[in-house]
Amino acid sequence: LCEALAAEGVRVRVLTTNAGLTDWPAAELGTPILQGGAEVIRYPVDRQGGPIRSRALEQALPEALAGSQLLHLSAIWVRSNIDHYRWLYDLMYHLIGEYKYRYNDKYHKCESLLQP
Repeated sequence: LCEALAAEGVRVRVLTTNAGLTDWPAAELGTPILQGGAEVIRYPVDRQGGPIRSRALEQALPEALAGSQLLHLSAIWVRSNIDHYRWLYDLMYHLIGEYKYRYNDKYHKCESLLQP
């Protein structure tokens, strides 16, 4: 999608992390790289192999998002077909079940989004 938008002349900027990319050159982190016509900026995660959190990305977001339109691929996908919506709802249901299993039946605030 990013490449297609860029091919149409839309300026596309992707902000992401280096999660799972342990060999990514440190010198390229935080630096825009042109990839498939889109500008990609990777920020370092605070700790590889742990929960994905990047304070560097969090600090960059306010300036990067000023005047931007946010578009997430999953939002387009889930709206394109009722079966996609059902699949994603089912995934949420099972992820909450897994959370409750792992954390001794602890309530997760996303549970309130589940409707019978």
